[in-house]
Amino acid sequence: MKLVYDLAKIVKDEYFEYIYRGNFTPTITENIFSLTESKFSKDEETFKIRKRISYIMIECLQNITRHQDQSETDTNKDSGLFVLQRTKFKVFVTNGNVIRTEKIAKLEKHIQTITHLNADELKEYYQKVLAEGDISDKGGAGLGLISMARRTGRHLLYRFVKIDETYSYYYLQNEISLENISNEPDPSSELASLDRISKYHTILNKQNILLNFNGAFAYDRLESILPIVEAHPIETDENKVLAFDLSVKLLKNIIFFADNATDDNTATTNLGNRGVFLLSKHDGTLFLTSGNYILNTKAQTLKNKIELINQTTPESLNKLYKYLSEFFESNESTKPDLSLFEMKLKSKNNLFYSFTPEGSLRSFFTIQIII
Repeated sequence: MKLVYDLAKIVKDEYFEYIYRGNFTPTITENIFSLTESKFSKDEETFKIRKRISYIMIECLQNITRHQDQSETDTNKDSGLFVLQRTKFKVFVTNGNVIRTEKIAKLEKHIQTITHLNADELKEYYQKVLAEGDISDKGGAGLGLISMARRTGRHLLYRFVKIDETYSYYYLQNEISLENISNEPDPSSELASLDRISKYHTILNKQNILLNFNGAFAYDRLESILPIVEAHPIETDENKVLAFDLSVKLLKNIIFFADNATDDNTATTNLGNRGVFLLSKHDGTLFLTSGNYILNTKAQTLKNKIELINQTTPESLNKLYKYLSEFFESNESTKPDLSLFEMKLKSKNNLFYSFTPEGSLRSFFTIQIII
């Protein structure tokens, strides 16, 4: 559970970030694209360049789905990575996937060629590769990399991290400048470094995090997040349905009940409520964990509620749940939130939780459901 708070802390309050680590399929990538694009349609500073950002995101997601290699031992099956970051003056789009180490030399040579060309030379190189380039067995001739360099007007940043003698991780990052760029230092840019991202990815892999979101959550993005959860491979249909249902409840808790105030009583973001959501698996057991900030004035009440639920037998809790549901049926506006009841009743396990104080005004609340 501590991992959730650690992940939340590496993202600063004034900084926007979505991180997805998990299985990539056409359905999942489509919903990731929809999720992230909705953010930029409401951000005034990125609205003017949203088409360029969308193009880069599509290329990065295609890099993962079309060109990732799978380890024969299957240990890296779900280790693809997509990261979207918005700092003060820039947008960073990063993808990571597994490739065979034998491909690195050719790929690196291609990237280095691109990074040493100016705009006119890139255009000529694109035409040359289009006419003469070797088409890989997975499609494409490296044209996507050239197109990304032309769209961003900047060098492509990349990194290879060795997994074993056969496989490596390949990270590629595109940097897109906003129109308000100035000579003023951007304190958040260091968080977009490939060194940080690759280390973050290593943590997620070691903890066997099947699905990870770290960013701003809002109700209008729920329809894009949930299909990603639903499409993730879970062994049995019963657990798949249960994991989806409980994920809905955890995500809604972040959206409706998180508090983003700082100690000076100002909101930290207008992009949605900051939170972390993880789906992990250990020894055949699924762990659904979420975390978000809440006001300290609410923490004790919430703690008491969870303790009461945990100490109540399933039979008594079910009776109380039915009574409250029926009592408030005629007036939904005054009906209390019963999601914590449902979490325990459906998972058939107690709820695990923690509160980490952060200043005088707020704490970070983490809750975990075990299936």
